[in-house]
Amino acid sequence: MTNETKPRVLLVDDESLFLILYSEYLSNGGFDVICERSPIEAIKRISLGEKFDLMITDIVMIEMNGWDLIDQIRNKLKIDEITLPVIVVSGYDSSAKEFDVLKHRANAFLIKKGSSVIELLRQANLLVGRQVTSKS
Repeated sequence: MTNETKPRVLLVDDESLFLILYSEYLSNGGFDVICERSPIEAIKRISLGEKFDLMITDIVMIEMNGWDLIDQIRNKLKIDEITLPVIVVSGYDSSAKEFDVLKHRANAFLIKKGSSVIELLRQANLLVGRQVTSKS
């Protein structure tokens, strides 16, 4: 499988550890992963026409939080949930997460924990239209 046929994922997190962990796991799962530590740089990539099949973002980041990143993409750049699905990941559990996911038009929310990489790969496959098996 060439990079051209792999779904492209924009992974946004200001924590290098999670970028490395998620990038490796997604790459091994058949995704072409582009990492960005800056939400502002992620917006620039998208606004300059770079195409992605999925974006995965942290919520708590220094430059801009993940909810604001999604709002910029949805409202300013006018990119909807079907054109660019978004998975939000966070180290913080939030009782308001369902509301926030709907309010900011994200597609999924995951808590960062040991088993979250398996669920992340499962959600990523679903959102790019890949068949999900019990081994995914």
